[in-house]
Amino acid sequence: MKALILLLVLLSTLSFGQTLPVVVDNSKWFPPAGVQYWNSCGPYSLAILKTYIWNRHYGRDTELPENQFSPYCVWNLNVSPVFNGISQNDAFYSMKEQGVVTVKDFNFAGESEEIMPSLKARENALSFRSKSYNEISLGVHSILQAQEYIKELKDSLNKGICFSLHFPLFKSIDKLYEPNQSVYSYENNLETDMYASHIATVVGYNDTIKTKSGRGAFKILNSWGKVFGEDGYFYLDYNWFNMPRMGFACYFLEEDFDHRAELCLSLELTQSISGEDIDNRKYLFVDVLKNIQGKNLDFIDWNAYSAGRNIVSVKSINKKKIDVSNEIIYINNHDHIGSHSMMSDLTDYIKSSDFQSLELIVNDPVSATYVGQDDQIIYSFVREAKSQIANQRIKFLNTDKIIIGKVIDLPDTTISVNDFYSRVAGVYLTPQVWEEIYVKSCTSVLKRKLVTFSIAEIQSDVTPVIVNPGTLYANTNKTFTYQFEAGDSNNNPITFSLLTSLPEAQLTSDGKLSFKSDKVNIYKFTVVATNGYSSVSLLVTVRVNFETGAASARKSDYSIIAYPNLVVNNLNIELLMKNAGSVNLTLYDLQGRQVDIVAQGEYLVGKNTINYNASHLRSGTYVCRFKTDGFNQSIKIIKK
Repeated sequence: MKALILLLVLLSTLSFGQTLPVVVDNSKWFPPAGVQYWNSCGPYSLAILKTYIWNRHYGRDTELPENQFSPYCVWNLNVSPVFNGISQNDAFYSMKEQGVVTVKDFNFAGESEEIMPSLKARENALSFRSKSYNEISLGVHSILQAQEYIKELKDSLNKGICFSLHFPLFKSIDKLYEPNQSVYSYENNLETDMYASHIATVVGYNDTIKTKSGRGAFKILNSWGKVFGEDGYFYLDYNWFNMPRMGFACYFLEEDFDHRAELCLSLELTQSISGEDIDNRKYLFVDVLKNIQGKNLDFIDWNAYSAGRNIVSVKSINKKKIDVSNEIIYINNHDHIGSHSMMSDLTDYIKSSDFQSLELIVNDPVSATYVGQDDQIIYSFVREAKSQIANQRIKFLNTDKIIIGKVIDLPDTTISVNDFYSRVAGVYLTPQVWEEIYVKSCTSVLKRKLVTFSIAEIQSDVTPVIVNPGTLYANTNKTFTYQFEAGDSNNNPITFSLLTSLPEAQLTSDGKLSFKSDKVNIYKFTVVATNGYSSVSLLVTVRVNFETGAASARKSDYSIIAYPNLVVNNLNIELLMKNAGSVNLTLYDLQGRQVDIVAQGEYLVGKNTINYNASHLRSGTYVCRFKTDGFNQSIKIIKK
């Protein structure tokens, strides 16, 4: 209880002795109720709590997508590809280092954890990094202590300090899907009847709510859709806190409203150690030890595993050596094939006006051998090291200036370390050990690449922008064709290619994709677009299903053309529709920002002509995206 009181003192001055209101409701600052993806309730709750904090601080309209943080962003980037989960600590760590993208930048409803926010959306998110996170476990307590907890939490809510809450689930929760049911009452439930636990966001309380054990309940915004409770909200009976062993915990979030990202480091790594490899503790190696209280420890043991993974690390900034065991480079965990799109905010380490140089090392392990105290081999491996680097750049945000990094292949490096402790290597003992174990020696052979950035190489950004979405849908035994579109600010010609070959996919230099598979599967490959000066890549996911439903729409059935396509004032757009349906025509600039909605509504089978007044557009190149059920296509529009 002391810990909880201390936290609330830090967040706001407590008002013991004052009478609290009967009802407190902060829901007007929260987004509408949504639906979580699988067991993503923890990061989902933190994202909507973050939305609340920002909206309340600035008095923003909660209905606008730019004022809502995506509840799926943190989950999709970091969910374990093996264990299908993410801890609250790791979720917050991602929010602290990466920020959270807005719904405007990632308008995604949770259909798949394989869909990722764009690099541009993640770049924008760097100015929305969280500051601190506090978890308070209520633990085993008496009924008297429970009443004190309730009082303190109500006081917090009265001051506008909302929080996420971890609580037990019993079968009675399902009653809240029924009409006029919104109270989750305590009914002297037994621990043995609990079937799961859940995390949701507490927005207020109401002392007048009638429960089966009395009156009073916390008001909670859930993540099971508007069909649950009252428009997605429900009331949690105070008496649940009388259960001393239910593992209640509160999660408080503090935001940084003053941070503005100035420098952004981005890097793409392919054919590297995958997220699945990391979760399965494969291809372990040691390149540095960290001494904690006189004990040498493998660095990755003492940092968030996804962040501290020693695949990539910054070596120096402005020629000042950086401890190789740094956390500047953040590697998102959700990956199946060794493709990592990394993005880091350098502003904490160097201001944009002071930047001169940066060096980083990419490690690709060839082999490693761990030897135990008895001189027996604990773990060893040999693998082919073939990782590739792409799109390595430092961007000076809010300007058009970038630095493209130079990649230098280094000789293979052998590193030997002795007398240290490792937690991860214990999984290779029989029986498995999930605590730290002593390692007598470890010898690692690494293939290394040095990436250097120098202010002398600064240039204006003419990087191409690929305007297509990263997820496509195809059907078995059908050739699926798709046109990729890209452009840059100088209207240079763009050439497309695949970073690595895939038997099912062929891509022409002008961006036409042909894809065919005879089985239901998820395929991933990287499309590269270059203008001869710089390049950009897009990780593409093709989800292949049996031929059925709207997903069977093909380009021959739908199309869009626009003329004259050096438009002065009026633009004519023709849509060919196989089926009648809902259409959305949206205009974007080459930075991926929405400029205008050209058309939106229901359109008939056959040819539909739309007249668009483009006189208000500035001169330049735009992208018009045509979306209808099961099909989308983008074309370039040039305004004189």
